[in-house]
Amino acid sequence: MASLRVLGSITMLLTPRKSSQAADKAPLLQNQSDRSRVKFANPSGLMFVGGVSSHYDLSLSDEIDFSDVIGHEELTYIVRQFNESLQSYWPCTAVYACGCVMAPCTLGFSLFAPNYCISHAEASGTRCLEQISLKGCYYHKDIKFHLKKTWGCSSYLEVSFPSSLLLSHAESGGRVEGDLELKQRKNTATITQPGMKKD
Repeated sequence: MASLRVLGSITMLLTPRKSSQAADKAPLLQNQSDRSRVKFANPSGLMFVGGVSSHYDLSLSDEIDFSDVIGHEELTYIVRQFNESLQSYWPCTAVYACGCVMAPCTLGFSLFAPNYCISHAEASGTRCLEQISLKGCYYHKDIKFHLKKTWGCSSYLEVSFPSSLLLSHAESGGRVEGDLELKQRKNTATITQPGMKKD
């Protein structure tokens, strides 16, 4: 009987902890899913085995219009800064070519030389995006920039931000258009000749 009482008290102590842990995790999952993720740059240079490219070009899709959140000039500047951070550590053409050409003969060991440089280039590019995300204009809006890799040995640049930013800009845009229509109606005056009735 004593052992049953001890087990009952233990289960009563453990159940509130589990429910509190689930309650703490719920808002985190909701906040993570309530974010918009947009790809804004594709690789356009030399590709390596890990999927990192030596250069990226700005390429915006028409699926999501987030120009009110981040301007085109800002994205162009971010891509240029990221490319410069990659080029500071990217291996020269001779090291890159020799590593790839000699890979079959060396059973892939020749790739260690360019991989050493490209891993540092990737770390430098990731650090650059993190520093840009920490700027006040992006940090206070919870806008973050990332380097994403795919299973097909490719990669791209992605920006993530709360979906509420798109909704807030859409609502504010609707209010502005409505205010403009009201102002136009108030400013339009009907000109009538003497003796004529207004419609």
